Amino acid sequence: MSSTTTEPTSSTLNPSHDEQIALELESAQRELSWLVKNLPNTIESFRAGLLECLQLISPTEAGSTLALSSPRSEILKGTITRVGTRIEKSNITLKLPSSSTPYKLTLLPPTPDSPHTHPFVLSQLTDVQNHLTACLSLLPPPPTTNPESQAPLQPWSDPIQTHETLLLLKSNLESAHANLVGGRGPGRGFPYEAVDARVFTPPLPENIVLDAWINQAAITVDIRNIERLPHSAVSAQFPPSMPERTDTPPTGPETRFGFGGRLAAVLSGATGINVTGGGARRGSTSDGGEGAVKFRNERVRVKERVCVDSQDPCLMAVMAKLMALGHNVGLMIRALEVVEGAVGLV
Repeated sequence: MSSTTTEPTSSTLNPSHDEQIALELESAQRELSWLVKNLPNTIESFRAGLLECLQLISPTEAGSTLALSSPRSEILKGTITRVGTRIEKSNITLKLPSSSTPYKLTLLPPTPDSPHTHPFVLSQLTDVQNHLTACLSLLPPPPTTNPESQAPLQPWSDPIQTHETLLLLKSNLESAHANLVGGRGPGRGFPYEAVDARVFTPPLPENIVLDAWINQAAITVDIRNIERLPHSAVSAQFPPSMPERTDTPPTGPETRFGFGGRLAAVLSGATGINVTGGGARRGSTSDGGEGAVKFRNERVRVKERVCVDSQDPCLMAVMAKLMALGHNVGLMIRALEVVEGAVGLV
């Protein structure tokens, strides 16, 4: 009994151009389906990372106590305690060369009636929390909240919406990371804003101005000794042809680091700001090196300045985690873009 064998045809061995395109399209569609199908597992890992970051900057009973010390001098020494986005304890001794009496910088303890009176807030950490919360809001509910559905929840079942959502996630992650890296944007820091003197007991004297921010996952404390200038000195610093800076920093507990103050500073323009010299670098002291500026409706000059950093291990962990999450989201976006391009979606 003879058997017949089917010989491969030339069209099977050498598919036409149209057949080749159809095969590649089919392969790309399978790849896209696989990516979308496996996204829920990736998303749950991503959610866990976001929650871990939020936990690291959330208030705890003990908080994070950090040491502060000016290098090679006794000008500034002490500790601060960060609880969530606030500095709630401080024990700092400030010995300025121009003063024979040291200053004690002790935060006013909260009372049961007003636990957050005059808060010492680190606005960058508030921004980080907001961006992380926005990331979580973009994610679908965890699978346990929808046990009957085995399919990915919207928008993750649609490739185009998934791509757009991942781009939003990446943008929020980059913004959160940028706040921990630091840098002072327009309208932030002296002379636009400073910590309310009333958060300390006793309140800071009028000539001492304290500011604090996040820089490279460290808390930077910047203290200036200022002097008020008479009108004649102000006129010399700001000639009639030069427009003066007229912004006034917010001083109330609700408006410290507020958007309105920063926007006003930007809209007022950078021209006419007469500030000379670079001032003190982080972890150093200087004799000011800053020209006359308008601070809280008065013309002042910085006589002395001390600026000290203290690394926060929790913030360092958050910054590293955000970098890893952002990298993973970037890989997901690039993979989607490749297969979406292959199937003609982009």
